[in-house]
Parts: sequence; C-alpha cells; structure tokens
Amino acid sequence: MALPNVGGGYQIGDGNISEVKLGVQGAPAAVTDAATLTAAQLATGLLVLTSSGGDSYTLPTVTLWEAVVTNSKLNTSFDFSIVSLSGTSTLVVGTGWTIVGHATMATVSGLWRARKTGDGAWTAYRLA
Repeated sequence: MALPNVGGGYQIGDGNISEVKLGVQGAPAAVTDAATLTAAQLATGLLVLTSSGGDSYTLPTVTLWEAVVTNSKLNTSFDFSIVSLSGTSTLVVGTGWTIVGHATMATVSGLWRARKTGDGAWTAYRLA
C-alpha cells in the first residue's frame, strides 16, 4: 500500500523496502586515453576509462549535450558514473559546464550528478 501524500514529498511505488530496485543500464562507454567525451557517451550514464595515467576527459559542450536532452529544463538532473581502471584521470569542463568537487580520480570510481543551472549552463557535482 502506498503511503499517503501529506507532506511536501512523494513516494514512488509501494515502499516495500525488502524489494530490489531495478533499472536499465545499457553497455558502458569505453574511453581510452585523453578525449573529449561525446554526448552519446555521457548519455550511457556509465563511462569506463582505461587511461595510461594523467589523462583528462572533457565533458561535451552544453550545446552538444542539450541536443541529446532536448526536454531539459531548469533543475533537470541526471547521474553518471566514471570508473577509472588505471592511472589518474581528470574530468574537465566543456563549454557551458561547471564542476563542483574534486575532478581527479586516481584509479577509483566517481559518482556525479549533473544539473541544469540556466540557459546553456550545467553543473556537474562530484557525489562520491
């Protein structure tokens, strides 16, 4: 049974905490060496970097990104993960992006939340 909406939030589903929440994840985008990420790669939500070390990966321009997410409006957000398999990798802004948090990943994964902050402007927040 769903919980009634008596506050300022809402609940998706019946709230059965013993059930696994399933989603859909396509094949991750495999990226080698320094590169400017494409909007299609970012849209997979999962990037696997096989850098030899010290490589930078630049987000696509917001113009290219918004051509993929044409229905985005202010405060639209999405999460994406980066898995760095070797060496040190750094996420770099593309035109229209701002990064909040530590952008360098030394053979670790990074969880990011991107948020549309204005016309032609997005911010990527490092969550973990």
